[in-house]
Amino acid sequence: MEHTLTVAELADLLGRLLDEAFPYGLWVEGEIANYTEGRNGMRWFDLVEPAPEAGRAPVARVAVVLFDDARRRVNALLRRHGGAVKMGDGVRIRIQAAVAFYAPQGRLQLRMTTIDPSYTIARLAADKEAVLRRLRAEGLTELNRRLPLPVLPGRVGLVTARDSAAAADVHRVFANAGYGVTLVECDALVQGADAPRSLVAALDAVTAADVDLVLVVRGGGARTDLAAFDHETVARAIAACPVPVVTGIGHEIDESVADLVAHTARATPTAAAEFVVSVIAEARGRLDDAVARIGPAARRTLDTATARLDGHHRRLGHRGDVLAQRHRHELDGRARRLVRVAATADVRAASHLDHLADRLARRSLSWVAGADRRLTHGSATLAARAERRLAAARRHLDAVDLRRRALDPVRLLDRGWSITRRGDGTVVRSTGQVTPGESVTTILADGTLTGTIEAVHPRRTPGADTEDEQ
Repeated sequence: MEHTLTVAELADLLGRLLDEAFPYGLWVEGEIANYTEGRNGMRWFDLVEPAPEAGRAPVARVAVVLFDDARRRVNALLRRHGGAVKMGDGVRIRIQAAVAFYAPQGRLQLRMTTIDPSYTIARLAADKEAVLRRLRAEGLTELNRRLPLPVLPGRVGLVTARDSAAAADVHRVFANAGYGVTLVECDALVQGADAPRSLVAALDAVTAADVDLVLVVRGGGARTDLAAFDHETVARAIAACPVPVVTGIGHEIDESVADLVAHTARATPTAAAEFVVSVIAEARGRLDDAVARIGPAARRTLDTATARLDGHHRRLGHRGDVLAQRHRHELDGRARRLVRVAATADVRAASHLDHLADRLARRSLSWVAGADRRLTHGSATLAARAERRLAAARRHLDAVDLRRRALDPVRLLDRGWSITRRGDGTVVRSTGQVTPGESVTTILADGTLTGTIEAVHPRRTPGADTEDEQ
């Protein structure tokens, strides 16, 4: 009868065979999946070989256990490499491990002893460069940058982890600016194997909400933590976004593929939010200047039109009076001449003179009647012409008044704008015009607000960006 092994004997045999086959352990590379933190500092995960097609099950998988003492050595090694690598799902690693058979669960597993950080860093750099080559070949690195920035963005999309420090930084910057911008926030995973898919979905959702531009931000971390922003699907989604995308990812030393395809990249979430605020501040400054110029110009135009209308009215009335007076003087003169001729005529020519006087009287009456008709017609014509001139002037005055009311600063105040003036009445157009402790008055549609400047925050230039503390 052949020798029969118990399950325990078989497990022990397999263990000894593996020890003999791999006495010094071996190096294995693969992608982390199902990373789990256990009690007593232990870690478990699977090391998988991903399928060539996205979304397919891995072609191979092996369980890995990392005991606490080995974990401490691995963490020390990672810190010596600048903390660029952090173990987690989706991270590609190269590890040294002993091959063992875990009898209680009847499975083969690797007992991890150390890691090769340079392998992971090199793989990240090579993958990033390969993605950039493909994007540049398709002309996608400049696609979003060609979009014009909105003149006055009122709705700003925000893609990040909802309760993260990066989200808090963006909200703080917009709250301090006080411009009343609507932030349309969409929660997204910003690290891990599922982060690329989550970021793309968030971008689609926020652009569907009719925003003027999108902020994509994340605080600093290990290079592996930021790997999602080097992913090709995320880069393509940003490049194809129908509105400008402003990124603020990591710290000042970090530059992701997402930064390189975005419209504008800033070093930190705070710097990205401050850039958007600076765009709004510049537009409001131009609007304040326009309001300051339009008001006096509209008043001058109205005063000029009113003066011209009064002049037309006076000239038309005066011309009618002069014409009537001229005809009256001419008729009076002819009548006086006729009386003098009749008084000095010879008696012998009385009948002849009477005849002539009768004829002259008839002609005079006829001429006077014609002159009177002409005077009446001329007066009517002048009156009609004056009325037309007055109507045209009134229409012009109404059009000027309509333009004045459309450009009236009070109507702009009714739309939600405000005007801030210093104590001497000058309009505040720049942070450089005021100093802390100075009193200012803000004019609103329904009244005024009087306050004191507590602090002045000039707009930062790109070179003045500072690192966010996460």
